[in-house]
Amino acid sequence: MASDLFHRVVLEELASSDGARLRCFTAKTICLTALWTAFSLAFGLAWHITSSVLRLGFAAPFYLVVFTIVKFSAMTVLLLLWKLSVVRIDHLRDRVASHDANVRLIWRDVTREYKDVAAAIDEMWRKTGFSNAWALMSVSDLVEMGGILGTTKHYTEDAWSYLSYFWVLSMSVALAIVVYCFTSINDKSVSAQHSTRSVLHIGRQHLGKVPPRHVMDHLCFLHCVEGLPCGVEIFGAG
Repeated sequence: MASDLFHRVVLEELASSDGARLRCFTAKTICLTALWTAFSLAFGLAWHITSSVLRLGFAAPFYLVVFTIVKFSAMTVLLLLWKLSVVRIDHLRDRVASHDANVRLIWRDVTREYKDVAAAIDEMWRKTGFSNAWALMSVSDLVEMGGILGTTKHYTEDAWSYLSYFWVLSMSVALAIVVYCFTSINDKSVSAQHSTRSVLHIGRQHLGKVPPRHVMDHLCFLHCVEGLPCGVEIFGAG
């Protein structure tokens, strides 16, 4: 994913106090994703060998290998990008929660910082085309899952059916991860649930506590968060 901002954010987070945690998360992500894709490839190749439905020769194994490499790379970048986005929002959320509402100009500063975070997340996800690419891959997975399940109904006596079910399960897990990553970023920004403790929710906790001279800045901050939520935007889907 070609993005100067993405590389700059990675370097900044690695140099921060949370750099060790990011390195640990990245290492675990690579290992677990590699393990998941390796199992998927192994079952996919076994599925091709035992399948009595399709005989595509060398084309099917080649497709599975290429598909696995692409999925491994995309999933690794997805999780890393999600982590960077969440860390940025968490930093801002902690700042809103810990700062004294009486501090002069704090709400103006936080509003500017929030706009910077929202713009950075939008550039890393939407402007790079990464969110749209994952949307297309997810649609492709859904179509493939429908085809596999539809075909499996007619072949229940051989090992092909059991391997195909694992393949569908593997793609379902990937889709669940994608949906969670996409939605959790927005939830941390504007969710009204107490358990989520979003930026908007914590900002509203200061209502009634802000001195009169800072009320307008505080309300501007809340209006900014409501009107400019951080999130992953997909073309045609919002």
